[in-house]
Amino acid sequence: MHWNDTDPHDVNYIAIATGWGSTGQWSFNQGTYMPGKFWIAGSDLAVEGEWLWLPDLRHISYVNWAPGEPDNSQGYQHCAVLDLNSGMKWRDDNCEENRNFICQTPLGAS
Repeated sequence: MHWNDTDPHDVNYIAIATGWGSTGQWSFNQGTYMPGKFWIAGSDLAVEGEWLWLPDLRHISYVNWAPGEPDNSQGYQHCAVLDLNSGMKWRDDNCEENRNFICQTPLGAS
């Protein structure tokens, strides 16, 4: 699905992340994901270079960008992806790409 197509709380997720965001601690439930790129709820659509978590518009204080990222390649990369193929680094990507979302859930939630 495209990044803009839905509220990240209303999708069927490929992976479950626990303890992400400002702490920078990423923990995935084993067996809940496949390698690839997944949307995370970060965007600079409102103001170029000002990355915010959606839906609450908190500034992103912890970042894990891959070297050279975010680069806004060709001027239309405004949505953040987690790239599991490159050490869980973040990249900016075209919001119109089809990708699955990763959701956040409290530890111990089912």
